[in-house]
Amino acid sequence: MDTMSLMDQASSLVQGDWTLDSLAGQSADSWLSKLGQGGRLPSMLVGEDGSVSGFSGLNRWTSSLDLNKLAGGDFDLSPAAATKMAGSPEAMNLESQFFNALSQVEGFDLKSLSDGALRLLDSNGAELMKFVRG
Repeated sequence: MDTMSLMDQASSLVQGDWTLDSLAGQSADSWLSKLGQGGRLPSMLVGEDGSVSGFSGLNRWTSSLDLNKLAGGDFDLSPAAATKMAGSPEAMNLESQFFNALSQVEGFDLKSLSDGALRLLDSNGAELMKFVRG
């Protein structure tokens, strides 16, 4: 698939359920081992209308994605709103790092979408976090 075809399909490729695979250079397995029994990884559900919601590792969150900018290669999320439950220090650390990274996202790796991954990038093109389907 060439880049232009992927760009045209970016909106439909991004839609659906995603689970965090890496954050801040640490794998999902590493985060899960820190969280202990019952710990859950952050997730994200992207709707057809650009609505975004998920789990941050501790709380539920919601945002919206600018689909017009997505077609241009930008991953522009509105500021996230979240519930405010407290939890273990490990879960609170994961959530803090998740939201910090999410607030820095400016783009995505288009080609990773065709491989079933969503790599979210900062303004310099460095990977902040990676999600996989599921």
